[in-house]
Amino acid sequence: MQRFRLLAVAAVVAVGLLSVPTGSASADVQVTQQAKLVGQRPVSGRYERSFKNYGAVYTCNDIYVGELCNPLKVYGYRVARGTLRTSLNAYHILDGLKGYDFYLVDVDVDVTDHSGTDRGAWADFYLTTRNATIVDFYDSKSIAAKDDGCHKLRLTLSTPWPFVSAAMDAGSVNFCDSRASLTVSHSGTQGHFHANRLAKINHLTMERVVKVKRGEKPVFRMRTVVPTDSCTGTRTMPLGQVLCSSYDNRTSSVTYSVGTSG
Repeated sequence: MQRFRLLAVAAVVAVGLLSVPTGSASADVQVTQQAKLVGQRPVSGRYERSFKNYGAVYTCNDIYVGELCNPLKVYGYRVARGTLRTSLNAYHILDGLKGYDFYLVDVDVDVTDHSGTDRGAWADFYLTTRNATIVDFYDSKSIAAKDDGCHKLRLTLSTPWPFVSAAMDAGSVNFCDSRASLTVSHSGTQGHFHANRLAKINHLTMERVVKVKRGEKPVFRMRTVVPTDSCTGTRTMPLGQVLCSSYDNRTSSVTYSVGTSG
């Protein structure tokens, strides 16, 4: 799927390579499936959404408190901030079953402007479709980082029809923390992606494949939910540090959509 995105500037691009039996025991024929970019939002640039999450704590082991250390006492709360920059691309898969068209939606998210603690922040992504039937299912239900170095892990999905691609990438996550994770679940026409420790994720992508009756045009929607906490009190420490001592848990959601009229 990475080369699918890289070639998206062309009118028609390769989705994947399929191994098609030829009847010969000695070789298979490699067939390149084709797809056409038919929807893009925003056309130029990306949607931006900021997040702010309090919750990780300061103890006396983290700061100078000017008193006997009590490691169980909470002196303040850390904050994780950042920005999600999202784009949506929809593709028409040019091969299919008689009477049906197949489409793929690709959601690409950059996580930028990281600041604050690396232990906080999360995001929920709900990818839905209207007037279409989901035809994929995820082989990967959850992926997590294995170490603290930045590296990419992939989600894979399967479909019952080889022309859609028997096994292809359904997304990827670039983790930079051993405790960061992405979990996937779906119900009906909705896929739910939950990213944990968002402040230590640099990039993620999500894809779905759907079918519609020939000639119909599906619409894809991505609803994003992020924390937007607010500090409600502060505490000044002996060395002048000002810590957030209380906060309100808040969330904010926004919905983006992309059609397939191209």
